[in-house]
Amino acid sequence: MTKKLYIAGIVVSSLLILEGLTFLTVNFYPERFTVTLRFLFLFCCLLTITSLVNFILLLIYYARRKFWFPFSVGAFLSILNPVQFLLVYFVVVQQVSMDSYILFSYITSAVAIVYGISLMVSKSGKIIWLKLLGLVTMLIQLGYVAAFIIGQSEFVSGFTISVSKIVSYAGVLLPILLILNFGQELLNLNKDSREELLDD
Repeated sequence: MTKKLYIAGIVVSSLLILEGLTFLTVNFYPERFTVTLRFLFLFCCLLTITSLVNFILLLIYYARRKFWFPFSVGAFLSILNPVQFLLVYFVVVQQVSMDSYILFSYITSAVAIVYGISLMVSKSGKIIWLKLLGLVTMLIQLGYVAAFIIGQSEFVSGFTISVSKIVSYAGVLLPILLILNFGQELLNLNKDSREELLDD
């Protein structure tokens, strides 16, 4: 089961990268693509489901490793993050205001910052990939919030858009650290198995 968990984590994290990059490219460069509302809705649903599955796998992993601080914050974030993807669609069809979306994004970012800190200061911080995941998550979310706060001024709106693009694309690449972590766990698992065979 543990080996299957790590492999599933690698596969889902890879899907999340591809879907996230596609989503951001369409979002930031709409003039290059013709996207129907039906396609946008289905894609947002797909991204939401993948994100939720990714968090579920992570929560199982944290529970097995007894990383309870990241587990508890991650459980809350696992609800907020997928909902944020769906809200994008509802903003486009004008069923949710942009102000409401930005407020929800601030809340999600605040929880994500705490999540990043939890990965660094708890027992999970002893694993280099999780410690880096926590640090990069915190920095990206701080950059995201700063970009929106600065963006309240029209003078720097262009700068804000540029920063938002950089921060958003960097955020999509976060699953790379999860892939590296699950890959390392697989290597350790195989190494332990070989040592047990040699001992026998």
